[in-house]
Amino acid sequence: MARDGDLPSSAPITQRILEIRDRWHTKRHPFFLTFGEGKLSLKALGRYQALHYHFVSRALASFGLLYARGYHFEEVRKMIAENIAEEEGLKAIPEPGHEPHDHNELILRFCRAAGLSDEEVYNTKMPPAWWARSLYMYHTTATEPVGVILAMQATQEGQMPGLIGEVLLPAFEKYYGFKRTDREIEFFTEHDAADVEHSRRQIELCGRHLDTPQLEARALQVAEEICQLRWASISELYRSEVLGEKEIGHTGVATNHLDLPVDEGSSLSTVLFCLRCLAGKDVAHVDNRAGRFARLFDYQRRFRRGVNRHSTFSAPRRRAAESAVNDESVIGI
Repeated sequence: MARDGDLPSSAPITQRILEIRDRWHTKRHPFFLTFGEGKLSLKALGRYQALHYHFVSRALASFGLLYARGYHFEEVRKMIAENIAEEEGLKAIPEPGHEPHDHNELILRFCRAAGLSDEEVYNTKMPPAWWARSLYMYHTTATEPVGVILAMQATQEGQMPGLIGEVLLPAFEKYYGFKRTDREIEFFTEHDAADVEHSRRQIELCGRHLDTPQLEARALQVAEEICQLRWASISELYRSEVLGEKEIGHTGVATNHLDLPVDEGSSLSTVLFCLRCLAGKDVAHVDNRAGRFARLFDYQRRFRRGVNRHSTFSAPRRRAAESAVNDESVIGI
């Protein structure tokens, strides 16, 4: 049964994906609403943009993965190529009066106006929810079907026009002394226009590629999870910038972030890192569970492939793998 506000299962899959996006839309997040009322420092939004700078470095790389994985779908391939070209400043967005801009440079330009140096942006450390969101997007793009990936992307870029046009741009003019034509906020005016078209094409194409009930269900799950992670990442900013809270570290950690080495090409590392980020436990506790999760992951993967490192399963390991495949409670979380 659908929850209050949810569309029925008979509704088109694209409408149900957009309903998830709108339910979790960060234009209603207290962090941005506080900025929209002129009650937040410009530097706080600069810190948001600094984190976005690092998020984009992984999100844009995942676009390259989608280009490669979806190369035989001409419309998907060309859409991704155009999006990357716009991000890199090789092509202007298809709107009158726009010129090509390196979007990373637009981020740095605003951060300078907000009081952050380029070095401060480069050295900004992503807190856990930002890592989780970044790696979830990268992992999804590396492993999920094209339609599911496009659904995920549409829920993210599709939030930018509402957030910028309804909240940020009016606040810039009313409280922070900027005009919409000012170079310092060009990142926002650029994405206010560009992401309308980007998200429109993403949702249109994902509808064509979600052609089974199983794919639709998976797309809805991924859309919900990535939107929750986006909301959680902004909540971390709200706690630090609005409430003034400090991250509580375990013994021996003096920073407010987790500097954990992650191989972005490893799906297991991604899963374990997201587990660490989201578990809400102290690191020693989570590391113990992560180790058990790793063994489960390895058993399942090898069992489904039918081989181990030596191409055969010993009888005890085969029984353990069969048990693990059907009993994920062994991770003990």
